[in-house]
Amino acid sequence: METPGHTKGTISFFFDVQDNGKIYRAGSFGGAGANTLGKNTQEFEGAREAYRNSLARLRKEKVDLFIGNHSWNNGTYEKSIKLLETGENTFLDSTLWQKFLDFCEGRLDNLEKAEEQQG
Repeated sequence: METPGHTKGTISFFFDVQDNGKIYRAGSFGGAGANTLGKNTQEFEGAREAYRNSLARLRKEKVDLFIGNHSWNNGTYEKSIKLLETGENTFLDSTLWQKFLDFCEGRLDNLEKAEEQQG
């Protein structure tokens, strides 16, 4: 799915995976970064609006297994350690996708508020 905002050509991926005979939906937001959404750093005109539109479309996707494009996005390291030590797969959590999208939207809101306060 095309999800512009961070950059014009950003794409996000969704696919099915299987674990212990059960099928889960995996998803990755390809352009979660906000470093190109500042007033003077927008990658292209309308980047913020495109980002918000992408978030709205991404929210419609059901994701059981959120795959971050950076390890901090979904706690990859910590979850890997837990999986190795206990066998518990905490990567499978259908609430993480929406929480991450909330974080992304909140970060843009905060950026806009800070810019408004600066004038």
